[in-house]
Amino acid sequence: MAHKPSIQSEYLKHIYDLDHYRDTIREAVKALRPWDKTYPFDSIAFRGTSGAALAFPLSLRLKKTLMCIRKDDGNHFGSNTIEGDHAANTYVIVDDCVESGETVRKIVEIVDKEVGAKCV
Repeated sequence: MAHKPSIQSEYLKHIYDLDHYRDTIREAVKALRPWDKTYPFDSIAFRGTSGAALAFPLSLRLKKTLMCIRKDDGNHFGSNTIEGDHAANTYVIVDDCVESGETVRKIVEIVDKEVGAKCV
């Protein structure tokens, strides 16, 4: 008998539902490819689980490096605020949604301070 998933998530159902996840990644690639032609970027920056869920497959599909911007909660392995590409000149930010803009502001602030790359 085949496994029938019972997805339970308050805000990441679009990630845990494999059909929806596949569609989300496909649509994001379709949007980012032309963006990269107009505003070339070296890297994909993200923060947290929802950002990682999108960033890893996008990095592979688009052949871009990654910058994981750690939260200041001390709840992770290592001491680096940014894991990944410290030589990027330009980057885009991916996340599952934008509500207040605080995640975007924090990523831009940290990358500007530590790497000096420009968000496009």
